[in-house]
Amino acid sequence: ITAFICNSPAYDNNPLQDICVAVNDFKAAVFVNGKICKDPKFATANDFFASGLNVSGTPGSGGASKFLSVDKIPGLNTLGISIGRIDLEPQGFLVPDSANFFKSRLFSKILYPGDVFVFPIGLSHFQYNVGNKKATYLAAFNSQNPGFVFIPNSIFGSNPPIPDDVLTQGFQLTITDFFSSSPVYAYDNNPLQDICVAVNDSQAAVFVNGKICKDPKFATANDFFASGLNVSGIVVPAIGGAAKFVDVDNMPGLNTLGISTGRVDLEPQRIVPFHIHPRATELITVLEGIFYYNVGKKKAVYLAAFNSQKPELIIIPNSIFASNPPIMDDVLAQGFQLSKTQIAELRRKFS
Repeated sequence: ITAFICNSPAYDNNPLQDICVAVNDFKAAVFVNGKICKDPKFATANDFFASGLNVSGTPGSGGASKFLSVDKIPGLNTLGISIGRIDLEPQGFLVPDSANFFKSRLFSKILYPGDVFVFPIGLSHFQYNVGNKKATYLAAFNSQNPGFVFIPNSIFGSNPPIPDDVLTQGFQLTITDFFSSSPVYAYDNNPLQDICVAVNDSQAAVFVNGKICKDPKFATANDFFASGLNVSGIVVPAIGGAAKFVDVDNMPGLNTLGISTGRVDLEPQRIVPFHIHPRATELITVLEGIFYYNVGKKKAVYLAAFNSQKPELIIIPNSIFASNPPIMDDVLAQGFQLSKTQIAELRRKFS
């Protein structure tokens, strides 16, 4: 079972350049917001790579965890995304982390393989393994270094300790009463509210940046839930495989949260064509096979996480050679230094 209780700390800064690979700056004389950057000409593929999510991480209370943040993948610097793996033993419990509540409302859902659930930024949440065997899940974060604040530890295990009188007066409770109620904290200004569940606004007379919101009191756990990533999606001939994405259109609770996910299944020796996501950085985790393009002899499967609620997909060859209306042959021929005959052949392939 997984759940969150309905404030946002700060978001990561938007990048001012294509890449800003973090360097080991713990001895640097200058402190910066995030990490200082390696000269881009010295960046390598390894700056954007990490391994090990196929095995469990460091054991802890009730399970094990492993996280890949900017400290492990320096290329994540300024990109606003990271990922982790958590293994929970049967009846294991990941204590509430982060530190904000929204009117003591609880949204809960039991998840099965392939299911997806989103925890809005800054909201207190927990995970509990209700099964009889180990449960494993991947978590994607729209921050290069999301941090963890475990509520009981941060309040009752602080160093130096918070005086009992302060805790008692601050929560208007005795210490033994604390966990029987939910405090309410202020919410920062980005986003402007805890949740903004998207509604079907295709007929709306007002256009907004993103989606208009459902009244929060009508939000349910299903607004933050989707399933099906345990099986392949719709066959896409252009990529020689199948794709399935979970974005704000099929998980309305993602609205304003800046994150989404997807699954891609590639047949052997097939490639996802050159493409961009105009509103997102993409972080992928290989589940099966060998991936560069799929160089293996069996199907390769990976999960993709995006720091956008609707990252979109632009396949570059299609957008150039199959545009509507078409780009003039003279422009394409000069731009790619090809003959008009070659341009015509490319149009035929990608139309």
